[in-house]
Amino acid sequence: MLPTARLLKSHVTLYTKPLCGLCVNAKNNLSRAWDIAPEDKKFDYSEVDISKKGNEQWWDLYAMDVPVVHVQNSDRTIKFMHHIEPSHIVRELESE
Repeated sequence: MLPTARLLKSHVTLYTKPLCGLCVNAKNNLSRAWDIAPEDKKFDYSEVDISKKGNEQWWDLYAMDVPVVHVQNSDRTIKFMHHIEPSHIVRELESE
């Protein structure tokens, strides 16, 4: 059986917290990345507020480093931290 396009689609996760100006910029830049990505490289997206209950593991990892973006495809996860550039995200998506 061949994998479906849904299974091959990358997933982008933004790790964020309240009162984080860089996180707002990162979210805007991820939106730009979506806009400029080729149609076959569009990605699923989710956000994780590391300050919320249940996200303690992410708080422990990223409290002083947000925003953090994970770009996950079928075989690896690439991490971007602090200043998120749309072109870097798209380049990673295209390298799959």
